[in-house]
Amino acid sequence: MQIGEFAKICNTRISVLRHYDKRGLLPPAYTDPFSGYRYYSSEQISIFLRITALKQAGFSLAEIRDVLATVDSDNVVIKLFDQKENELRERLASLQDAKKTFLKGVIKMNIQFLKISDGLVARTSKFDANDSLEAFASLNSTVSAEGYQRISGFRTYGEPMSHEITAECNVVKLDDMFVVPFNDPIDLPFENDETIIGKWQVIGKYAVKEDFYAGHDFLRDDKVYGKTIRELYFLPGGERYWVNGWTKGYLLSQNGDGTTADAYEIEEQDGERLMFIHRKSYHYRRGGRPDIVVLKQLDNRAYTKEEIEHRDNTDLPFVNDERILGKWTAHSTFYSRSSFDPNRPSDLLFWNGIEFEAGGTCTKTYGERTLKGKWTKGCILDPQQHLASAYEIEVADGVEYLIAEWKTGDYLYGGYISGFYSFVREE
Repeated sequence: MQIGEFAKICNTRISVLRHYDKRGLLPPAYTDPFSGYRYYSSEQISIFLRITALKQAGFSLAEIRDVLATVDSDNVVIKLFDQKENELRERLASLQDAKKTFLKGVIKMNIQFLKISDGLVARTSKFDANDSLEAFASLNSTVSAEGYQRISGFRTYGEPMSHEITAECNVVKLDDMFVVPFNDPIDLPFENDETIIGKWQVIGKYAVKEDFYAGHDFLRDDKVYGKTIRELYFLPGGERYWVNGWTKGYLLSQNGDGTTADAYEIEEQDGERLMFIHRKSYHYRRGGRPDIVVLKQLDNRAYTKEEIEHRDNTDLPFVNDERILGKWTAHSTFYSRSSFDPNRPSDLLFWNGIEFEAGGTCTKTYGERTLKGKWTKGCILDPQQHLASAYEIEVADGVEYLIAEWKTGDYLYGGYISGFYSFVREE
């Protein structure tokens, strides 16, 4: 058949066939020496199809010529294909590395949220098995960003040797607003558990227990109670300190958000005693599940509240500060010193005001309560609770503001200040 008919059967162009002839891939079966017309046989259709398949597989024309030349030797052909497969794997790995470098180490992938018989799962698109940890982190981040909570560990499917796997996890959809109040009964009858008495080190908060045992520290949240708390104490008899008490099987808490009875369980790992607290916090209040707070027991000593209090030195000599004298009214509260904004007063302030008298005494007003205290230049002193709160005066738009540390039980027992209060001078 002439070249035009052959090209039509193979669904290609005449120019392609001429190029293949020039490269020695598919010379015509016969060329008329007088007219120069090329003629092809029907048997050459299969050769053209092989060339097309090899091109789609990534072989160059020179490599295809070598394959066609050794088509009768299975071992040689298999070796050539293996070489090409390894080459493509290396190129794919280089492509993935370049992608991660360009995206600063973040794996981007498509993630679907699918209904299953007993709930919802979040599932990734395929990724290289070597990038599992990055994929888990990306999956976890997307779940949170889309308003879901992960309630299981990660599962993978596929052949790791083929470097093509997918990952999934169980999730629940969270409500947009807080709908579940913290109103657990915490006046439970006390049941002793001598084994938990003592000092415990907080390891961190995890979505599920499996994350801890899988060693997924990159998913750990060290801010367990809003700020970083390093240690918790379980006092004899379930005695309450700060916002916490306990009875066997439960950590009992009461704070400004309400009351919670958080179940705990004890496990042994490598000779260490671990406590897993099912902490009802942010996710739980939006209709999700409790998070998992993990602690390690440091000792089994019977501490008292006085022993574990963080006490400031309040026996400071008086140094006068004329600028602070007079009455100040509470203006706002904020977590970090740098976030003070004089144009954003706060509502529902716990601290109403404070009056500084000459000679180092002061009167603080909390709601309807009035408490006496002391002061010296740079510090407001509370000798009864052993607290010394630093202060400074800042002027904004011609108005004087008193900025003071706010120290509560968070500081006494947690080791960090609750934030800052600002006061504006009364006229």
